[in-house]
Amino acid sequence: MALAACGAWQPSASADPSVPGPNEVVIFEFIFKPKKLMVPIGTTVAWVNRDIAAHTATRNSGSDQFDSGNLAFNKVYHHKFDQAGTYDYICFYHPGMRATIVVK
Repeated sequence: MALAACGAWQPSASADPSVPGPNEVVIFEFIFKPKKLMVPIGTTVAWVNRDIAAHTATRNSGSDQFDSGNLAFNKVYHHKFDQAGTYDYICFYHPGMRATIVVK
């Protein structure tokens, strides 16, 4: 792991920044990865922006709305899902970026 000039964490040369960890969504190259994440009720999901552009994780309709606000490079947002359901969300800045959390 190396530090960039601005002090932000950077993956090592061998690390793949697009690979999410457990219960994690990675934002990389203007894509949410994975596009569909299945988790059990009560799970906290983390979104981490590994893209040079700012993004959001925003669900502004239906039940359990959430909005990460501005996620700059390497910033993380957490949201706990307490109810079963399918939660579609977008990036507010780039509405073509879409993904889904399925809670069972």
